[in-house]
Parts: sequence; C-alpha cells; structure tokens
Amino acid sequence: CMPYDDNVFDVAFSFYITCTLKLEACIKHFEELYRVLAPGGKAVVVTHSRPAFEKLFLRSGADKTAVEKKITNLLTNLKQYPSLSQINDAFQSFNEIVGAIFTLDDNGYLQKIREVGKLTIGQAVWVKTQIITFPNYFYDDQFIQQQSIAAGLNIDRIENFYTEERRIAYNNTNPEIKLDKDITDTPPYVMYHLSKPGTNLD
Repeated sequence: CMPYDDNVFDVAFSFYITCTLKLEACIKHFEELYRVLAPGGKAVVVTHSRPAFEKLFLRSGADKTAVEKKITNLLTNLKQYPSLSQINDAFQSFNEIVGAIFTLDDNGYLQKIREVGKLTIGQAVWVKTQIITFPNYFYDDQFIQQQSIAAGLNIDRIENFYTEERRIAYNNTNPEIKLDKDITDTPPYVMYHLSKPGTNLD
C-alpha cells in the first residue's frame, strides 16, 4: 500500500511500475491509484507496448544480422535457469541493443520473445537495455484496461508511442505532459490517461 491518505493527490504518475510487480501487487497498484487520487484526479500509467516485447531495437547503424547472430550464440551458451547476474554478465557487451525482452522457455532456457500471444499474464521476463538487464513481468493492454476499470478509474485515452516521430509529434501538440529525451529514446510504450470519477471540491 502507498503510505498516503485517501483522496489526496490531483495527479499521479506510474512510469514502468506495473511491469515490475507480480500479479497480486499489480492489481493492488490500480486500487491504490484510485484510493490516493482525489475525486476528479488524473493518473498517467506508462508501460511496455506489444512491439517492445516482440521486436529487437538497436542503436542507429548497428548491424541487425550480426547482432541477432551474437544473441543466438549467447543464448545457446547460457546455461539452464540462469541467474539474473549470469544474464547481466552475458549481455554486458551488447551495447548495440537499445531494447529487447526475453523469457525462459519450458525447459528453463532464455529465449527472445517472438510472439506475445504465447505469454501469460504475470509471466516473468527479462528486459535488456543499453545499460543493464533486469527482471519484469508481462501484462498486456487488455489486462491494464481491465484493472483500471475494476479499480473504479475512467480510461480517458490511450496513446501508443511506436516510433520516435510519434513521440516528437506528441511533444509538439500536447501542452500537459512533455516527454524528455530519456523517454523518447526508449523502445515503444503505451501511455494510459486515467481519471477518478467525481469533482474535487477543495
């Protein structure tokens, strides 16, 4: 639970928080957003979009074929049920990768995700960025919307940021929330604009 009273915030941000939480905690997260928001308050929830799971995102100029071959060799040599430190060490030299997401197959071997449809809600995944590899959990768009509604929140709009151009266009047209360079350079993500029903009388 968040250490705050009920109905105290006009705005709340959840930036890649849902994907760090196990299933029960993720459901509770939306309930807590509703609880701490004042009536009429707004929340912005950002998380991975589907392309972020299925595709490989590389630095400009990187040789995709060479990187994919390097990944295949790495995954072949990585032992069964690797630890987080072993995964991190293995990917340490992969500075060509801006974003890639992996999961364990049924036999405990790390694999690049190819089809989101084969993942289950709350399944553990590993996210490789330019700097570090870290554990996350898989939640799809339908789950995020369902939990928002179940918690009592309105879904005002959903924005998908699949390309750099789309994010730049958003910055040029949206006066409320600007995306800085650290955000615009990341792989695709979804931004959910939520609100708590009611009117703040304070």
